Amino acid sequence: MPDSPTLVSPADEPRLRRLHLLLWAWAAIWVVPFFAVASVSWHFFPLGSRLLLGNAPGDGLDLYAAHPQLQFGPVTLLVATPLVELPYRLGELVALLALAAVGPVLLLSLRRLMPGPHRDRRLLLAGLAVVPVWDEVAVHFGHLDDVLALGFGVAALHAVAGRRPLLAAVLLAAAADAKPWAVGFVALLLVFRGRVLLRAVGVWAAGVVAAWLPFLLDAPATAARLGHFTIPVAPSSALHVFGVTATRTPPWDRPAQLLLGIGLGALAVRRGHWPAVLLMVVAARLVLDPATYPYYTSGAVLAAAVVDLLLTTTTTPVLTLVSAATLYAVRFAPLPGLLTQPGLAWLRIGFAAAAVAVVLLVLRPGHRRTHDPGGTRGLDGTGAELAPASAA
Repeated sequence: MPDSPTLVSPADEPRLRRLHLLLWAWAAIWVVPFFAVASVSWHFFPLGSRLLLGNAPGDGLDLYAAHPQLQFGPVTLLVATPLVELPYRLGELVALLALAAVGPVLLLSLRRLMPGPHRDRRLLLAGLAVVPVWDEVAVHFGHLDDVLALGFGVAALHAVAGRRPLLAAVLLAAAADAKPWAVGFVALLLVFRGRVLLRAVGVWAAGVVAAWLPFLLDAPATAARLGHFTIPVAPSSALHVFGVTATRTPPWDRPAQLLLGIGLGALAVRRGHWPAVLLMVVAARLVLDPATYPYYTSGAVLAAAVVDLLLTTTTTPVLTLVSAATLYAVRFAPLPGLLTQPGLAWLRIGFAAAAVAVVLLVLRPGHRRTHDPGGTRGLDGTGAELAPASAA
């Protein structure tokens, strides 16, 4: 990706306006059919906010200990809280429209980080694949927590590209505090070196602890209750194919998922492909999560688009299209031989393996060092520098 964000020249403005118009029109078209099957899970978020503000037993800071089924973090509760003051249906409508709008906003934000020519064409093609799948998480399920985690993750990419390690750490902590599976995004901080890295990790850890500490101090059973909450292992999950057929999530699964995501993300950074950290974490989720909800695919397709747009210069966003086809569109195809529970599981495993192989084996290793544009003293005057940036 480029050494610095690409600015918009006056000559680009008409094309950029056309790109915005087409992408937003495409997003508006897809929101309509999804509203017919909208808001499967939205009710959890106003419920959590009402419990946080309540005074009954199990409310307030006791809410996670009393309601471990609320598997999202304090940041999500805070974001959802203002909508509690609205009538339920109005708050739901506002939330779903806002969540649907986040997808195009994230995609369009990537333009300034893209290398190579034909950026508008590439971004539009990626958007054609991402937007319909994005509405699964945003409108069909109304999963505020996943949208926040992915949004903070993309924002952290911008902070890293702008050589702002402490801001990146805060954004990554917010992602983890919105949805715990996003803890793996912390591998993105390995882009930095020396004391800059240590400070950034410290800020990230402080951000994660600060969000959860009030709940843990008020109800020490919070960690145990959340850790012991389990869901069934779906027959179409990769875990089931691997032989994990228990009716509940095995106790080793969640830690293994986080460690695998961090490990794959660290390898991506080592190869110079740090924008791929999001995809590596999502791949770990696809392989080790006991559930197989369609909204998981939204994160996979967005993360694949990040790799296509920031780490390649090909006109066709191949990885994005493959993710949308194998993880989402195939569910609607007349392929009864493939659409078995094990068949869908193997598609998830195959995509995750292919994504990891592309990032770690196929893409050329990064070969440039990205220095602080203000001089040779590094990001904060200590001489620290960014790890190799990926090749354009």
